[in-house]
Parts: sequence; C-alpha cells; structure tokens
Amino acid sequence: MEKDIHRFLLDRVADLLGKPGVREELTVASSLADEGIDSVMLVNLIVQIEQKYEVFFEDDELLAENFMTVEQITKQILEKLSIEA
Repeated sequence: MEKDIHRFLLDRVADLLGKPGVREELTVASSLADEGIDSVMLVNLIVQIEQKYEVFFEDDELLAENFMTVEQITKQILEKLSIEA
C-alpha cells in the first residue's frame, strides 16, 4: 500500500508542477516546496488525496510541515487509514 501511495503522490505532484521530466527527478524525500509546490498546489493535492483515499484532514493538521515530502504525506495517509479502518 505504501508504494501505491508513493506512486500516486509522485504522479500528482509531477502533474501539478507541469514540468517535463520532473517525475523522473522526484523522490519520496524531495522537498515539495523546493520543487516548486506552492500553497494553492498543496491544497489541490490535499483535495485529491482526500478524494482518492476517502480521508479527511482537520484544519489543525493542515500545516506545511506535515506536507513537506511525499514520505511525510504518505505517513499521514497511512495513519488516517489505520484510524478509520
């Protein structure tokens, strides 16, 4: 499941950035801010996560430090899925 989430997130981030070849450069440890993800793109990504995995992020969870890398976001998703399962 973790690898599937990584793949989904890396694909979505690459789509949001819209830069040719960026998908091949991204890793689960890449800083999304350094790659060019801004707050609007991050909100878009969070909405896609909530729809895909049927999870909901509370306002107090929507901190930039919780969404800095694909690895951190994956951890958040897995925690939500284990709580809601």
